[in-house]
Amino acid sequence: LDVAKANMAYVKQRKHSRSQTRKLTRRLLDLLGKILGEIRKMEREYPDANLLTEREKKLIGTITKAYRQQKNHFESDDPRESIPDRIVSVSKPYVRPTEILYIFFGIHTVNVVHLAERLLEQEQQAKEAQAA
Repeated sequence: LDVAKANMAYVKQRKHSRSQTRKLTRRLLDLLGKILGEIRKMEREYPDANLLTEREKKLIGTITKAYRQQKNHFESDDPRESIPDRIVSVSKPYVRPTEILYIFFGIHTVNVVHLAERLLEQEQQAKEAQAA
């Protein structure tokens, strides 16, 4: 609760100093680390209880990897340092090349449809001009 209150107070401020940002980030990372630690502890204590589904276990694995990346980045001296294989979304940690192709073809399909509509309009205008 105290981290939530600190976060709300931080959000309400107009300007954020670097030290305030680092302090809040440290607290949030520590809180996430504690939560992940508790989940691992419960899984070790009750291995036969099946506390998490396979999907949830995979999601916790992705969150743990993102947590480690952010913690290492926070503790590094260079804030502009690149993070290899950075996770940007918990539900979709990376974009597959086939998905990029779907987007690419989708955009070009829309462009072709617009081009076809314009050509059809030009043909109709030309026919109307000839008829008149």
